[in-house]
Amino acid sequence: MDSVKPYDEMMAQNDAFIQPLQKKLAQNLPKDEQLFGDLLVQLGKLKPQDVERILTTQHDKKLAFGEAAKRLGLVSEQDIQQALAHQFDYPYLHKSNELASVKKFSQALFAAYAPFSEKGEILRDLRSQLLMRWFDKGNKTLAITSVDTSDKSYELAANLAIIFSQLGKKTLLVDANLRQPKQHQLFNLDNKLGLSNKLINRATTDNIVQIAELSNLSVLTAGSLAPNPTELLERANFAALLEELSEMYEVVIVDTAPFSVGSDAITVAMRAKGMLPTVTKDASRLEDLHLFIRQSKIAGIETVGFVLQDK
Repeated sequence: MDSVKPYDEMMAQNDAFIQPLQKKLAQNLPKDEQLFGDLLVQLGKLKPQDVERILTTQHDKKLAFGEAAKRLGLVSEQDIQQALAHQFDYPYLHKSNELASVKKFSQALFAAYAPFSEKGEILRDLRSQLLMRWFDKGNKTLAITSVDTSDKSYELAANLAIIFSQLGKKTLLVDANLRQPKQHQLFNLDNKLGLSNKLINRATTDNIVQIAELSNLSVLTAGSLAPNPTELLERANFAALLEELSEMYEVVIVDTAPFSVGSDAITVAMRAKGMLPTVTKDASRLEDLHLFIRQSKIAGIETVGFVLQDK
């Protein structure tokens, strides 16, 4: 069996290979493009031997380094975007990443996988509206629900939490849908201990999971399925928990059960003090929406807006 090389020796060999490359980049590129070229190599998007071809094409065609690399077919637009995101501390996941830790997340988390897509831009617009109408006014918690079961408001909640974390805000996603929880599935998390367990004093805030691949994002799963979800959410300690979490995080997104399946959504929204409901185009019924609006007003809940989603 081959012996394993000492770590220091491997690092020395790596430096001996990379340093001449960095020198060549420094001789031919402006400072910002030197860093970008280094980054593409470090991320494994380029091989060191590709740099010579890129520099030649860049000089001949008068292109930016990244554009020249893309023109040669050595990197994709997604590779460029990922490197830019890394450079500007804007974490997101690459669909083709070989890491098992990245592959574990649901593809429904488009804010993590495709933040520069059309859907990502729409979500950023929504984030801006929520900042202006809610979070910049000193509010920390916001409940996300759907008027009926035709909508996947849990996906909106997850993607909103991701995109707030990408803004650099310390963000927590709480799964308060104690009937049919989904967040642990989207993020591939253990759901043995979570919110329901915390509400009966069988768990602590230590059970909150920090998502290593998406800095500034943490998740509190729903926990064990309980026979009395409404009663748990109506307990005073749930309101107290949200207050505690709002001291720990800048943004707390609370996913709830659909309005049509019970009073959970109204209960959660009352404790969060604000709500963002979703309706589904050509699916949500007008009478359900009217009932929702009426009950929200009676409960004194501030509805920050409505999100219309496609089927």
